[in-house]
Amino acid sequence: MTEPKPQLHVSMLEQMSKCGVMFQRRFGARFGCWHTEEIIPPSVALVTGIAVHKAVQCDLTAKMTSGEQISDKESAAWASDEYDKVWSRGVTAS
Repeated sequence: MTEPKPQLHVSMLEQMSKCGVMFQRRFGARFGCWHTEEIIPPSVALVTGIAVHKAVQCDLTAKMTSGEQISDKESAAWASDEYDKVWSRGVTAS
């Protein structure tokens, strides 16, 4: 089975236009122009935002599929679980 071709997204193009070296270090391995993908861990603020986004996403999905709003307790549990999952992958100090 052949490997799928890498996709080039708008966010990648934006990063390339800002800093070609940063693009190469982050996405270059996908395109054969760098040896590894260097992923900078998110900051604490970003991890918190990701967790809040997950809770809102789950609430909106529930509203759209069943018409019911999830409870505050369930929403907090979704956010907490997502926060723990992202935090366990590593976080920068800034």
